[in-house]
Amino acid sequence: MGVLQTLATLGIAHVVIWIIFGFLILCMVARMLLSFFPMLSPANPFVRFINNIMGPIYDPVYRRLPRMSVGVLDLSATIAFIFTVWALIVVWRLAMTAIPAEW
Repeated sequence: MGVLQTLATLGIAHVVIWIIFGFLILCMVARMLLSFFPMLSPANPFVRFINNIMGPIYDPVYRRLPRMSVGVLDLSATIAFIFTVWALIVVWRLAMTAIPAEW
């Protein structure tokens, strides 16, 4: 109920930003979880959709990290996930404070 009350007090621009960045963060979580399942085919429509959405955001960080893995866990994907989600949250908060609440 708290999220709905918060959204009700925001302007339309804040709601749109909230939805977009929330969607991007959910896609980041899906991308990180997909990195733990290398047996999934890149031709899978869901995998391709997530890679197309998150590729421009995720890949620059992922390319700069050395490949590290412990068993089936891809540590470089997890580190890239942490940095990318942190950057998304920072940009989200900056956008929310830069735009007046009445918009």
